[in-house]
Amino acid sequence: MRGMVGQVMRLIHVSLAEPDGQVSGRELRDAANYGDMIRTDTVIQFFIDDFLYQKRVKGEPPTVVTISQRAIGDLMHEIEQIKPDGMVFEGVALLQAIEAVRKRYPSLPIAVDFHNVEGALYRELRDARFPWLLRPIFRWLMASRYRAVDIADRRVVALANMVWVCSDDDRKSVLAFAPTSDVVTIANPIPDWGRQEYPSPVGPRLDVLFVGHLGYAPNKFAVRFLANRLRPLLMKRLPQAQLHVCGRNPSRKLVQFLRSRGVKVTENPATLVQIYNAAAVAAIPLRH
Repeated sequence: MRGMVGQVMRLIHVSLAEPDGQVSGRELRDAANYGDMIRTDTVIQFFIDDFLYQKRVKGEPPTVVTISQRAIGDLMHEIEQIKPDGMVFEGVALLQAIEAVRKRYPSLPIAVDFHNVEGALYRELRDARFPWLLRPIFRWLMASRYRAVDIADRRVVALANMVWVCSDDDRKSVLAFAPTSDVVTIANPIPDWGRQEYPSPVGPRLDVLFVGHLGYAPNKFAVRFLANRLRPLLMKRLPQAQLHVCGRNPSRKLVQFLRSRGVKVTENPATLVQIYNAAAVAAIPLRH
């Protein structure tokens, strides 16, 4: 953010206050961005704690949350008190807050971190539920909702001075619909504990490991693929190995499915250090 104006800045970093702490890639990325900014700038964190995820409301984008007027008012009061040089918003979900800030402070620099290009991800995940032959019909039925999520992405980009994305592919996706925008790739972080060295485990490393938030749809698709397609091949070639799926908040149905396929499942681990240390490889078949 400092590079946007070339000097040390006072920033307000706005995020959703999720109740479960740092348990997803989104939250880890958000914390890492804050940590990087605070090394060079003065950063005040502001958490929006009064919001609702969109239900199935016709014409409303499900990628955007509904924020209470009280929370919007608290954010405005914070801006008036701090008088920041810029704002950083965590994701398209905060469109309502971004619009309110831009309306009252039209010249205030705003950066928005796209954890995903939400419209494209939303379409991919819904399409994946149906066979190829049925997808055109489903897309026709979902056309108004698909338009709404795309409009939300475009609206956020139009309001922002700078957009951060996770990959060069995402950068190309944003520039495809907003070619004059300032879009910067900021890679996802490696947690600090992942940079440390640990003693080798006793015996050979044989686990094929998948780690991810197991309530997140792309990860659920991935572990089902691993259980159905990878594990049978693994057992033929290396029968002493095991497929290990590890992560937060899996449904009971998903756990039962994985264990019925002979997959080792670790739910809500307190630490990942020993789990990674015992693994031979990490499998990441993320298609969305």
